[in-house]
Amino acid sequence: MLQVKGGNNHGRCRESNEICYERGIKETREALNKGKAKMVVFAKNCPFKEELLKILKEKGIGFYEYQGMGIDLGYACGKPFAISTFAVIDAGNSNILKLVK
Repeated sequence: MLQVKGGNNHGRCRESNEICYERGIKETREALNKGKAKMVVFAKNCPFKEELLKILKEKGIGFYEYQGMGIDLGYACGKPFAISTFAVIDAGNSNILKLVK
């Protein structure tokens, strides 16, 4: 089961097992366009899946398709709302990058 601790506090994440990420399609697109994304995670019901897969293939960036719905991914990220996708900016000391397809 995926459990993501972290957020967008990039300094703190580098020294811990927490993951720094940008959540949401707008922020994920921006991270991809700026070359900041190390990988992208998206829920199985993400409405932007095809668009993301095309961009990821073009840029050679890996991804992980979370097998739960957006609400489940939100809970895995410690949020009380749905998250369709997020871009990993800094994996910290976590092993999330091993999930890459």
